[in-house]
Amino acid sequence: VSGSNKPRLICLWRARIVLSGLVGDEHNWFMSKVFDPTDFDYSPTTVTEDQAVAGNNALAGKIGDVVNALIPLSDENLLIGCDHSIWQITGDPMSGGRADLVSDTTGIAFGRAWCKDPGGMLYFWGGRGGVYRLPPGSASPELVSGNLLDRFRTLNTANKRIMMAWSVPENGLHLFITPATAAATTHYFWDSTNNSWWPDSFTSTDHNPTSCFVYDGDAPADRDILLGCQDSYIRRWDLDEDSDDTKAIVSHVYLGPLRVGDKMSECVLNELQATIADGAGNVTYSVYRGESIEGAYLASTPAFQGIWSEGKSHSERRRARGEALWLKLSNSSINSTWSVESITARLTAAGKSAQRAK
Repeated sequence: VSGSNKPRLICLWRARIVLSGLVGDEHNWFMSKVFDPTDFDYSPTTVTEDQAVAGNNALAGKIGDVVNALIPLSDENLLIGCDHSIWQITGDPMSGGRADLVSDTTGIAFGRAWCKDPGGMLYFWGGRGGVYRLPPGSASPELVSGNLLDRFRTLNTANKRIMMAWSVPENGLHLFITPATAAATTHYFWDSTNNSWWPDSFTSTDHNPTSCFVYDGDAPADRDILLGCQDSYIRRWDLDEDSDDTKAIVSHVYLGPLRVGDKMSECVLNELQATIADGAGNVTYSVYRGESIEGAYLASTPAFQGIWSEGKSHSERRRARGEALWLKLSNSSINSTWSVESITARLTAAGKSAQRAK
């Protein structure tokens, strides 16, 4: 360490402060004395098992790749995410601990691009792009973001900070991708229950997070994700709020493509009926049609649209016909929350007997 050149990675493991990411010494790691975060004396008068230790003076040695992340998996294992590989230090380096290669198929992005779920499953942004998970005790990372393969693999992460946080109330992980300078960006949420990815963006670029921390307090209101934002404010991820710190929230979802059977053939939407949850805000529904799935999804003008209020709706019998149909749902007014219990659509293959899809 000299001048402004200081380690950029830090974690707490086995009551030691662990540092890495020193420019010019990217393969090295440094550990403080046990229970003494200020003691980095690697050559004390008396050698003890709790003294400070570093990769360049330990049997475990330096890591054979550029260190990008320090991940305390357990009291026994420290995972070291690198540029093109993943390593693990097993056991305290001053007590015979060693470094072993876990995976050479992918690395881990720099910084806090990882999180763990309550069961100990590790999730991380891989060096090749995309989100992976590593079950406890496994040496084979599994790709989680397969349905967003093209989008994530072509994402340019240069000059971007990638962070993850697991949300217990939502049972999924937040993936934050924040540019180094204020700019519009897309973040993502993975719903583990349904294995589905949802894009998120903030109305104000000031709200893009530059750091995140899962705060687990005693009171229910204290169990939240805290976000350090680009405007230097700390904000809380609150599922009960209907605005982003006074900024409007606009939400929507596309359902589809709607069709009859497995083959692509022209069909007719004859009827729609929905049940909106009690106490929910109004929902705007819009039906889009086209000669292809992508054409219908990208259509700028709906075939028809309307508004559903809480409770069971009247049947909507305006028709739409096309090779592909999409149903878009959105909040009818800014900052209103909404919830749909069920939707029934009656579809007919063009020129054939009616079929029912729900």
